[in-house]
Amino acid sequence: MDINHIPAIPIPNVRYIEAGKFFIGSQEGIIVSTPLGTCIAIIVYDALTKTGGMAHVMLPGKSPTSKTKDRNIYIEDCIEALQEGFEELGFIFESLEFCLIGAANVLKKEDTTLCQSMINNITDSTEDKNLNIVAKSLGGMERRVAKLDISKGIVSFTLGDNAEQILWDFSKK
Repeated sequence: MDINHIPAIPIPNVRYIEAGKFFIGSQEGIIVSTPLGTCIAIIVYDALTKTGGMAHVMLPGKSPTSKTKDRNIYIEDCIEALQEGFEELGFIFESLEFCLIGAANVLKKEDTTLCQSMINNITDSTEDKNLNIVAKSLGGMERRVAKLDISKGIVSFTLGDNAEQILWDFSKK
């Protein structure tokens, strides 16, 4: 068989989340981050209703102005946007469970402080809001890609070119 002529098999219901974006969905589908270097994927899930979301943030803190169209690239602004989105659907944000993936020093620069600033800010922000972080994979030197299978409640990620590994299974509590 000529491998150059094998038709691609589309994966149904896959949503890719770029920096500064987030998505909330329920029942089925897969949410996947674009590659995460210093960025962090914030994954949110409710096992009872099989509703989940993912945000892809790239900078610590809040936007310097409320008029910035890309406010959701900032950790604190994006957490607020996620909270508003879930509360509009009737959820109590603090009762949901969260996973965090990313914040790697992929350029391997010894003098960089961005990765640690991202980790510190996401930790402080989630603690301030009393959010339940059940699992995280933060830091290091290799890029990650985060994935949430909404129907199964499974969060997985790849680290560099390694095989996908499960970070958390929300169905096994």
